[in-house]
Amino acid sequence: MSGEAAQGRESEDSFGRSRLSGRALASWQVYGGQKALHMLTFRLKYIAKNIGLDRDLSIQANDSMTIELRRISDAGLDKRGSRGDLLCTAELRKEPTRNISEWLQSPTKSLPDGFTEFADHAHHTLAEAITKTLQLLRWRTGHRSTRDPIKMSSSFEWSTNNGTWVPVAASIEADMHFGIPQLKLTQEIVASVQDLWRNNVAEPLAHELFQEAWSQREDNPKSSLVIGIAAAETGVKQLISKLVPSSAWLVQNTQSPPLERILREYLPSLPTRVRNKNAPLPPLPESLVATIIKAVLLRNEIVHGKEVHLEVKSLRVILSAVHDLLYIFDVYAGQLWSVDCITVKTREAWLKTET
Repeated sequence: MSGEAAQGRESEDSFGRSRLSGRALASWQVYGGQKALHMLTFRLKYIAKNIGLDRDLSIQANDSMTIELRRISDAGLDKRGSRGDLLCTAELRKEPTRNISEWLQSPTKSLPDGFTEFADHAHHTLAEAITKTLQLLRWRTGHRSTRDPIKMSSSFEWSTNNGTWVPVAASIEADMHFGIPQLKLTQEIVASVQDLWRNNVAEPLAHELFQEAWSQREDNPKSSLVIGIAAAETGVKQLISKLVPSSAWLVQNTQSPPLERILREYLPSLPTRVRNKNAPLPPLPESLVATIIKAVLLRNEIVHGKEVHLEVKSLRVILSAVHDLLYIFDVYAGQLWSVDCITVKTREAWLKTET
């Protein structure tokens, strides 16, 4: 791959969350004895899949943003590249906030308050601009390929007018690969799987659906959200059918109440197969329910054809909430080992909740 693309890494789009990496330099001009900061420029580079371009091009999206698409030569490709790959570079000029301007006068290693959000907005704007440009070119030329034209992220940097580019630091929150912690395989887990097998227990359909939602999170985020909520709705129906067998037909064959009502009002009344210190299981954490309800509203807008802005970070939070909800359902159904599969944040909030 070319020198500019060599630093690319196959990952989710990401940028720094904590500390500044590299030099923090500002360029100033003097007006009437006052220092005035030049506009900040953010630069995002992606490696895109082949969309049939036979020449390089540059697009002036607006007064503050440009997008450049350049074919990577065969000699510049690495083992992850394919012939026809593109180096996509988008630049956005933004006026810094007062807080960031003051910080730039005497930069420190710690980023100023608001810088992460400021960079977040720039990153999102640039990522959308590159994707939109590639999609428009595909549409206009009749090129057919996979839904997501982006192959990998290369770099995200910022600069003032002095031309020094500063990489935005790697995130301590591991946003480059948003994932759900997985348990390390132990002999206890192996024995548990053997017991489940011998008792003719299969992975619930809701978890199967969630696996499909998870697999779509990068290439088809809206589909991922829709399937994820379907998994939550399927999971609660299966739980009710299991704990209240007499209601199974009604649950499976009639329209259910809104998921919010079930989670808030009906779930606490179910005859769970486990108890917490001889007391009923605590209600779901309010933050978990709120996330699920927000996701339901987004799902409804998507399936009704409304334009929905879905950020990677928002999808991460939603899918994590559905994951936790499904394992809480498993706990209700008597699978005590499921507690360990709930994320630490949700598990602590749930078990500390008073009934």
